[in-house]
Amino acid sequence: MENMNLNIVPDVDLMAKAQIKLHENGFDLNAAFNGFLLKIVNEEISIEELKKIAKPVKLKRPRAESLGIFEGKIWMADDFDEPLEDMKEYME
Repeated sequence: MENMNLNIVPDVDLMAKAQIKLHENGFDLNAAFNGFLLKIVNEEISIEELKKIAKPVKLKRPRAESLGIFEGKIWMADDFDEPLEDMKEYME
């Protein structure tokens, strides 16, 4: 199984209390989160049950034209297309 990093923004007090309870029982947040995801995937928790314990969020669609944190940091070299022009000549 491949791992990935995930940035989440939990309630600080809730996370601290959860970490204490998990640690007391020999678990960490990674194990708990993976267990939660496994319950969702295996349909051991329904979306209706999830709605009772978590507040659904309104997801925003990313704007295609926005570069986000890369705004002003990405630029295109003046000679960007030169290799393509060379390749066109080679292919003819």
